[in-house]
Amino acid sequence: MLLEWVSYHEILARFSLRHWRKPEAELPSQAICDTRPFTSPETRQKAQVELSMIIGQASFESKRFFKPLRLLSEVVAEILPAGNPETPTEEYRRKFEKLKGDIESLQISASYSLTDLKADRIAAKSEVYRLSTLVYLSRTTNQGEREDSEIAALVERGLQLLPVMGTCERPLPLLIFGCEARTDEERLRILNLVSNAENTLPARELHSVKTLLHALWTQDDLHADNILKPTYIEKLSAVFSASDLLPHFA
Repeated sequence: MLLEWVSYHEILARFSLRHWRKPEAELPSQAICDTRPFTSPETRQKAQVELSMIIGQASFESKRFFKPLRLLSEVVAEILPAGNPETPTEEYRRKFEKLKGDIESLQISASYSLTDLKADRIAAKSEVYRLSTLVYLSRTTNQGEREDSEIAALVERGLQLLPVMGTCERPLPLLIFGCEARTDEERLRILNLVSNAENTLPARELHSVKTLLHALWTQDDLHADNILKPTYIEKLSAVFSASDLLPHFA
């Protein structure tokens, strides 16, 4: 149980470190959180092996949740900024086509009824992370322009399931889904979902998510009429790096 908890926090830390740029800051142990763009393949492979070992020892319920988490970890470890010379390569494209296929084919089923609330909560949590990982992958690999309607459907499905899952795991999906909110109505819906968790989550966690969301929406509004817009990765990195402390979602 302790290893599962540590792995969960480690994966979310990797997500933040991917976008937080503070060269003068002392980063956590490289063995745990090294997710800078040029992390060696050997290091990434070692991290995946360690995570697979932890998943192998986890309970059935935890395994269901860690499957989409593992895929999120792989996406975070592999993505590169659009200007990186490796991004146009066929190998890079194939890598993410495979990851997308793995995420799309991951089957998470539940009745979402009143008969087994615990099982349904775990299933909802797993599905929300699968959906948010798929949205994140599409945006970070610049596939979103062709798939806006598909992404909107994924976000809508995720937002419907958020109230079913526990509140502790909501911050990261809320951020990813919130990035897709363009209208005032959509943004208010996201903020209401954040507020609904305020009674059970530490105030600082929700404050961090709200601050990031407002900053991301400001970036969208500022560039709404521009022909040249920042990429998804550039936008996240700019907003995350404006914080003196590493944004956290757990």
